[in-house]
Amino acid sequence: MVVSCEMPNPLNKLTALALGLDQRDCSKESPKGLDRYMLPDNSQRYMKTYMLYMLSHLSDPNIAANVKYVVEKLATTQVSILYEAPITPNKIKCIVSQYKIDTVIMTELQHTLDAYLYYSRSLPNTIKKKIHVIAASDLNLASNIDKLTEDVEICQQVIRNVMHNNRIIPSTGIHALDELFQKEESTFNGMHPSYIVKELYQVDIAACQLIQAVATYFITVPEMAAIDITQPSKWRSYIATELQTHIANTESSNIVINDNYVIFKKITNVEHHKNLRSTEAVIDNQLITGYINNEVTQAMLNYRNRCSIAKYKAQQALSQRARILAKYAQNLVLASHCVVVVQTLAAHVSMATAKGWSHPNISPDRTIIYKNLIPHMDDQDEAIPLTVSLSGVNIIRGSNNSGKSTILSAILAATVAAQSGLYVPCSKGSNIPIYSNIMYHSFTRNKLPVDMSSVEYNVKSLTEILDSADEKSLVIIDELGSNMCDAYAKAVLSYVVDSLEQKKCTAIIATNTNADYITNPGCHHYKIVLEKNTITLVTNDSDRICFSFEFQNSKLLQQLVPLAQKTNDSTNTTLQVTLPDDLPMELHPAAELVLSSLGNMRICTNPKEIVHIYPNGMPPPMLNNAPVLYIMLIPLKESTNTCGNTTVHEPQEKIAIYVGESGNLELRLKAHRSKPVITLEKYMAMNFMNHDISTTTYMRNTMGCETQNSQYLCWAEAHTIVLKLTSRKDAKIAERRLIKRLYMKQSEVVLLSQRDGIYRELPCVD
Repeated sequence: MVVSCEMPNPLNKLTALALGLDQRDCSKESPKGLDRYMLPDNSQRYMKTYMLYMLSHLSDPNIAANVKYVVEKLATTQVSILYEAPITPNKIKCIVSQYKIDTVIMTELQHTLDAYLYYSRSLPNTIKKKIHVIAASDLNLASNIDKLTEDVEICQQVIRNVMHNNRIIPSTGIHALDELFQKEESTFNGMHPSYIVKELYQVDIAACQLIQAVATYFITVPEMAAIDITQPSKWRSYIATELQTHIANTESSNIVINDNYVIFKKITNVEHHKNLRSTEAVIDNQLITGYINNEVTQAMLNYRNRCSIAKYKAQQALSQRARILAKYAQNLVLASHCVVVVQTLAAHVSMATAKGWSHPNISPDRTIIYKNLIPHMDDQDEAIPLTVSLSGVNIIRGSNNSGKSTILSAILAATVAAQSGLYVPCSKGSNIPIYSNIMYHSFTRNKLPVDMSSVEYNVKSLTEILDSADEKSLVIIDELGSNMCDAYAKAVLSYVVDSLEQKKCTAIIATNTNADYITNPGCHHYKIVLEKNTITLVTNDSDRICFSFEFQNSKLLQQLVPLAQKTNDSTNTTLQVTLPDDLPMELHPAAELVLSSLGNMRICTNPKEIVHIYPNGMPPPMLNNAPVLYIMLIPLKESTNTCGNTTVHEPQEKIAIYVGESGNLELRLKAHRSKPVITLEKYMAMNFMNHDISTTTYMRNTMGCETQNSQYLCWAEAHTIVLKLTSRKDAKIAERRLIKRLYMKQSEVVLLSQRDGIYRELPCVD
């Protein structure tokens, strides 16, 4: 038996990971992937496994068309669907190889063949043939449906000749005994009596003897020992019924059984219990103390021996039938898989039609149109529908948490499902082209290899995508340019857009790269693409990590280096930041000094990394509980205007700067803004001079602070510049370096976070 179930065109690893189709174990609880959204929550495991297989590869267009046809017809058919799990290929292999064969497996096979023949006779011929084509394609088999049905009927008759309805095993009312009978006789129960008639007779006698022994020595019903067993099958039922009447008021769990003994745990009537001896045994990982009887033990061992003989005889008869079934093994697997296909697609249809899903049409002009598309990861009752119409290369921009990734994931999931012929959570009138390749890459979501930096990994992935893309490809890239400095991000974006446009593929790219690059004369193609697709650019404050890296030799990077250098030359290597329009003019020199220092320190080379917070503003969500370096620009004022409850003058030329780091910026800003309005001299005295008198003279001489001409610190009016870093350690290092640089600029600003010029921070209570 040769059955191949390899995926003909599997999704690439990154696409599968993005959709949760990374071949996880369907038997375990795991986060929902796209396959789980395509089926009801109560679907059987084999349905989830097959749906995972369907979505994990791009189906042949003809197979997808067959799936689409079957799904649409099942939505209107009146045929009842059987949801009994079919036999697995591994169990069929056990039957063929005779590695493990018993009546349980034979019964499963019989039910599977019954289900196949039921569908074969109930479903219309067109649906039946298309299901056969789908199943044969999944298993990579060449098969004729008429021959398959004929072989299934032959195998069904072979099994019926050896199988029979299960014998009814009478209940004794003692849980341990009933469990023993069910377990020991299950291996041959259901076998036709003519094959093991002698063995069944001996099993019934042994069972009666065991029941009599338990009733006589443990339940204390001596009259049951006098019953003469002449017809075992009849008297077994009678004895079991009699035993039930005597234990009606007795706890049936007082008897337990292991591999060696029947143990009576507690004596209830001392004068009637005889010939018992105490023992200990481990049952279900618990130490049990009880009593045993030699007669009961011998009866149990005899019963188990008779069951073993009956099992052996049954396996001999089943093995003869298995040799016959081995000739039809391939068709048995195919018939079982046909049942899986029908039941999985029927479950999908029942859920999709109830939710109002539809089938997208095939797009004639390679335009993607989704009407009222529901993102697969959202609750359908609460989700906001998306209407999408796009073609060619498309660029999506927007602020963080604005839904760019959700849009990309929704389009990706819907397209993969539509390529498989399944229903999609969208309205009628949607169109989707047929793709030969679907590729997804995210610059931030994917796990990095141990031996690669993020830039090396992302560039390698982009190179593979650009090499594989063609006019029948769908390329989706999320966060393009993330984790790169601005110059390289612009170069990467320009090159990727240009390459994808030249290959005439459909591409959707989400990026936060600066919009000012569109006007760069060297990037005319990027500008044309944006105008062609009418993309709206939205300014945003991006949360990015910028670091230096070295380019390795690759086809993509050889193209990027000159363009990146050209972009660097045209935009200058220093940090160019446009100050907020409503930033007070008196703060501009200090803000420029701080930003220049950050650029020279190479802590930040991307203007989008800088976040400006106004005096009454709060940090954006991306800075919550994140390690940050913050710089507060505090006006220095005298009297005339009101600052808090203190009357102060207009600001002087100098601005006070406070540099700090925190892991909870919102709490720190509230603490700073709640500080009272005090003079600069008093603040210095409280925080520094009282601890280091030698600094007092230095401060006075440097800042020119005189008691009679005091300046006031208005913390509530401070503007804050914030830079997010990767860790608190990096934030502390950056804080120390920036303070050291600003220490040398005290002729221009007043530095509240003072240092002594070496590596020791001055003590300061904050």
